[in-house]
Amino acid sequence: MMARSLAVVLIALLAISCGCIAGLPGARQASPTTTAPPRIYVTPCRILSENMTVQIAASSLTDSRIASELVKYFPDDFSTPGVNIPSTYYLKCHWAYMVGETEKRLYCDGGYRAPELDEFNVIRRYVWKTFSAGFSVEEHKLGNWVDSKGVAHTNDAFYNLRVMELSTVCYVA
Repeated sequence: MMARSLAVVLIALLAISCGCIAGLPGARQASPTTTAPPRIYVTPCRILSENMTVQIAASSLTDSRIASELVKYFPDDFSTPGVNIPSTYYLKCHWAYMVGETEKRLYCDGGYRAPELDEFNVIRRYVWKTFSAGFSVEEHKLGNWVDSKGVAHTNDAFYNLRVMELSTVCYVA
């Protein structure tokens, strides 16, 4: 019995001296958490332009449909091999509901990571390009009509989204 008590005391002393039991004398304190370095912002931050119009052929507006059409208007080439910009691209849209938003406007927040190139098209660094855009929406429904020669035509439904509000932020990835 005495040997067992002695063994427990020795193990406890060994644990304390090694710093294995936190809060006791000799215990090692956890290293302080490191803070992330401050963001390095990049200007100019070109993503979209105010007053530009994006036409989307669809019967309804969905995040994925808007996202696939907006790509055509970004200054960065989403099809560049090796860089894989599409894997970092995100977009979330909603109709105005928050304080400060204009009624009947569609708001989209998104961004992607793209390479910043020098004058010789060498990648200098990667930059996160984020944006918040408010769109006025003009809906054109599916329609049939006959021209003056009696030929029937069908127009597919589409939407015109015009950038009315825009905020962009770019920073080093």
